[in-house]
Amino acid sequence: MKKILLFYISLFSLLGFTQKKTNFCEDWKKEKEQLSNYDSIIKLNKFYLNKVSKSCKVEVYESIVNLYRDLRKKDSSLYYMNEGVKLAKLSKMNSKVCSFYLNIADIYVKESNIDSVVKYLNKSKRLIDKLDDKNSLSHYYSIQSSLMTKKSKKNKAYKYSDSAIQITVKLKDTSNLPNLYQNIGLKYVNNNEYEKGIEKLLISAQLKEKYNHNDIDGTYYLLGGAYDLIDNYETSKKYLNKSINASKKSGNIYVLLLVHLKFIGQLRSINKYDDALKYIDSARIYATQLKADKQIAQLDLNAGFIFLNGLKDYKKAEFYFNKANDYSSRFDKYDIMQNAQNALFDLNYKTNKLKKAYQNLKILQDIVYDSKSVKFELRYFEKSAKYHQKTGNYKKALENNIEFHRIQDSLFDVDKVTKIAELEKQYDTQNKELKIAELNEAKKAQELLTQKAKTKQNLFLGFLVILGLLFLMGFWFYRKSKKQQNALAKAHKKLSEVDAVKNRLFSIIAHDLRGMLVPFQRAGKILNHHVEKENYDKVKTLSKDLQTNSQSLSNMLDNLLNWSLEQMNGYTFKKESFSLKKEFETIISNFEQHAKDKNTAITLNYNEDYTVDFDKGAFHVIFRNLIGNALKYTEQGTIKVVFNKDFNALNCSVSDTGVGIDKEKQMQLFTLDNNNSTKGTQGEKGTGLGLNLVQRFVNMHQGKISVSSKLRLGTRFDISFPIFESEKGLEDNTSISA
Repeated sequence: MKKILLFYISLFSLLGFTQKKTNFCEDWKKEKEQLSNYDSIIKLNKFYLNKVSKSCKVEVYESIVNLYRDLRKKDSSLYYMNEGVKLAKLSKMNSKVCSFYLNIADIYVKESNIDSVVKYLNKSKRLIDKLDDKNSLSHYYSIQSSLMTKKSKKNKAYKYSDSAIQITVKLKDTSNLPNLYQNIGLKYVNNNEYEKGIEKLLISAQLKEKYNHNDIDGTYYLLGGAYDLIDNYETSKKYLNKSINASKKSGNIYVLLLVHLKFIGQLRSINKYDDALKYIDSARIYATQLKADKQIAQLDLNAGFIFLNGLKDYKKAEFYFNKANDYSSRFDKYDIMQNAQNALFDLNYKTNKLKKAYQNLKILQDIVYDSKSVKFELRYFEKSAKYHQKTGNYKKALENNIEFHRIQDSLFDVDKVTKIAELEKQYDTQNKELKIAELNEAKKAQELLTQKAKTKQNLFLGFLVILGLLFLMGFWFYRKSKKQQNALAKAHKKLSEVDAVKNRLFSIIAHDLRGMLVPFQRAGKILNHHVEKENYDKVKTLSKDLQTNSQSLSNMLDNLLNWSLEQMNGYTFKKESFSLKKEFETIISNFEQHAKDKNTAITLNYNEDYTVDFDKGAFHVIFRNLIGNALKYTEQGTIKVVFNKDFNALNCSVSDTGVGIDKEKQMQLFTLDNNNSTKGTQGEKGTGLGLNLVQRFVNMHQGKISVSSKLRLGTRFDISFPIFESEKGLEDNTSISA
């Protein structure tokens, strides 16, 4: 009886607890509807996070994620997304799991991390198909639209956006529909289709006003920016002021910062410099709170231009331009950096500081090379032509000016240029015909008298022309024949070199394999003999030698295989992202036993781990060879592997305290030579292919390798790889929400 009573008491307690949790969820929803400030809603969400039921807790996570996304706090947003995914999976809430996957993909698409976007879109699509979830399908199409925009596939982006809107309209989903109109409006504006873009953005604003959306400040900002692009400043100012009021109400200082930047640009254009500087001071407070380096750099650029062009205070202008340049190096934004360097060039040029101006030109040249931007290249040649003209190098000035106009002409509408040229040609022809007719009338008598003489002269000229054409044709045939002969000679020489390499390769393989297989052929008999005699020390020594030989044989075969593939043009690069620290540790672990046998320590030194895009197989070949070589010639010493990132280059080094290399051998270190391979400190042999293979793979990655060494002190190999970044199609400060 007591047991039954206890059971019912527990059951009622559980029911009461569940009811309490349910009430907490209802309380959370009611209180959240009454708030409009982002910080207040986040605090409320965190307060109820551990009070509500599991199913409601997933909804709280979802609310926190959306708020942090609007505030551009990526790390916090990703953290709560992952927590939400874990709980939703445990609770078997697949629709919520799908929603979180889509939000994660949305964050990665803004960072142009295409691989991660595709990964999470595929995960979500499988759940969407399984659940037949139309709401999630609409969100899926919206992110696909953003992905197509990143890939510069404009028409596909529009189609995905339209599909998302159609589904959401059918579902009567007023929470997501405004943002879908906002996103497609932003795409139209970024593609210079301003009327369509403004139309969609106005629909978004009307819907957000009707349904009291917290993020309406971003829509107002985009409308203000769109009207500014079509020079409708009054309407632009109206919506920007609306954005400021809405941002202050919601506490979204990111949008406040963007609006201030827009006002600064407008005030500069109408020469209201003091007002612009006040806005810069206010905006700097917001940018500092957000740790928004890009916007801080933009503010410094604006201040620099005000002092340069408006207030003529060149010292302050230089100060702000240098600050902008320093900030831009933190996030590798070439557009900010090249603007700062262009501005510094103009300043130094204007103040006759030509040495400094030349330094600015050199930096601009590097930016053009790294960014591959035609726009940057155009500006560089314009500045370079001005500089060389002022310094008296007219030849260089002319060359740069020609390049400037060549690039400028390539940016024009070719069809319009062609039509204008045709009209000019027709006009000139008509004028010439009229003049010829007048001359014919005036000199008709004279032409009749001289007609015979002209006919003879024309015949003679025609003969000379034909003779000249025949001469040119003969010369052309001679040149063509000469080129073919040279091409055949080069092909024959290359074929001979390939044949020589092949013979050398077979000779090396035959010699080294024969030498390294002998210990394995004798090993069985010798081991058996010493085991029978109980000479275990001999067995241990022989086993150690066999281990070293087997490792050397394995490394040699790897090198031969990779080298032969590269020689036969059979090696295909497959780039992938990976951690430098992790891969170096994997490579070093393969040498642990060998290093222990040689009483040598291998250390890995770095300030910060980096994720790089590289062919992992080539990476292993390069550093396995360099570390293996270092260990081969080092005993009772140290080997250091170091890597770091220097602006636009990845620098790596492998140094040892081994026997070193004399100068003569250093000059032939990367060549294929029978005499190039030397024995290690314990008699280790090599094929002579390793460093040649390393150099080939480094060159294929557009890198550089160098060696420095001193006998009995050690050797150091330095490798540098360039890091390239593609230009983004959209400005970060124009995307408010997805």
